[in-house]
Amino acid sequence: MRSTHLGRRARLALALVAGLAVAASGTAATASTPAEEVTIRFTWWGNPERDAKTIEMVEMFEEAYPHIDVEAEPTVFDGYFDKLAVGFAAG
Repeated sequence: MRSTHLGRRARLALALVAGLAVAASGTAATASTPAEEVTIRFTWWGNPERDAKTIEMVEMFEEAYPHIDVEAEPTVFDGYFDKLAVGFAAG
C-alpha cells in the first residue's frame, strides 16, 4: 500500500512555491486593500507521478492564495538545468 503523505522533496517544492509567492506578493494585503494579481513560474523535473503530486500542491497553493497564479512547468531531468540557465539569462 502506498503512503499518501508528502515526501521530503515534495515538501521542499511546496515550501519553495510558498516562498516565491510571499516574495512575489510583497507584504500581506489588508481586508480593505485587495491583493495585486501575481503570476509566478515554477519548474521542476521528475516522472509523471512527481508531476501529478506537484501539480496537486500547486492547485492547493492557488486555492489558498487566489491572487497568485502559478505557471507550472514540468520538464525532464536532461533539459532541466539548461531550461533554468536560459530562463535566468532571459530574466
